[in-house]
Amino acid sequence: MYRGDIANNIRSYGRKCVIQPYDSDSVITVKAILNPILHKTKLYLTNNRRADGYSDCTHYLYIGEPKLNLADFPPGTVLRCSGQAYTIKYAALYTDGKTTLYCWAILEKYMGGFDV
Repeated sequence: MYRGDIANNIRSYGRKCVIQPYDSDSVITVKAILNPILHKTKLYLTNNRRADGYSDCTHYLYIGEPKLNLADFPPGTVLRCSGQAYTIKYAALYTDGKTTLYCWAILEKYMGGFDV
């Protein structure tokens, strides 16, 4: 799969998301694919067992076009998508050799005290 194919799939199947940096009133609109992160093991530190594929719906995987690197945004940046707000926990670009294919990030549901 080539870089153009991935970007076209993100534009075609991704959801419209709005990014608002913590220290700015400006907003940036992007298309991205968001999916809940599913747990793959049944045993947790509390010894509570859960079914494979369980999701507590607090953390999400973001896949977006490489032209916007979420790692460049300051901590506290809020991303809104489909009526839900998230904060960026970690972000990086995925590269294949010298070609950057997409940006991926771990998002956490925003639990702030003000309306976003």
